[in-house]
Amino acid sequence: MSLGLDAKYEPLLLLNGVIKKNPDYSFPVHIIDRCFFIEFMGMADDEGYIESNYGKIEDYMRGGILPNRDLILICGTRNWIPEQESIKRIIAAFINNAVLSVYNRKE
Repeated sequence: MSLGLDAKYEPLLLLNGVIKKNPDYSFPVHIIDRCFFIEFMGMADDEGYIESNYGKIEDYMRGGILPNRDLILICGTRNWIPEQESIKRIIAAFINNAVLSVYNRKE
């Protein structure tokens, strides 16, 4: 996946200094000194899959990493996944909005 960002695949992330997670991707954005994380939930139509991932999202939130602020959740189903270009647009728009909001607050 190339967005011109320094993406890291499955980086080790410590939450509260203890809980280890490996988000699918991390995107450090140095100009605003923030890091964004991507989780791809590939079977959002499977009850067992949802249950097994609920704890992961809960751990992120308890560690201060919040969906739609620091964490981008991209979902698919057993029969459908978003196209790579669509995923790139989602990530780029999310990060662009975050950067703009930081600069707009400075004005």
